[in-house]
Amino acid sequence: MSRLVGIWDYNVTQNILQWDKNMSVIFGAGNRPIVGNIDMFSELLHPADKDRVVGLVMDTINGVNDFYDAIYTVTKQDGSEASVHAWGSMFNHNGDKCLIGACEDVTDRKKFIEELRRV
Repeated sequence: MSRLVGIWDYNVTQNILQWDKNMSVIFGAGNRPIVGNIDMFSELLHPADKDRVVGLVMDTINGVNDFYDAIYTVTKQDGSEASVHAWGSMFNHNGDKCLIGACEDVTDRKKFIEELRRV
């Protein structure tokens, strides 16, 4: 099983979301860094996970949670799905509130665990 980890930076103050190229690969959006906003991210969330994950992001931004940590499904541009684990923390950078973290593709791990449960 390969491990692909991407880095993301959401500048809350300016509503700018930046992904490194690994994030783009994980979310099926090519192999290049991407700059967008929180709506771009939420549109890729599986409908069953969208409200929960957006709620966790907002709770972290608003100080309800000290740390963002979520496992969820995304729908890639080609229609396939991936399971991801994302985590991050709030920081102040030059006066802007930022939520910065990482995301790992855990699709293979999730499939492996499901197979073990069937045995």
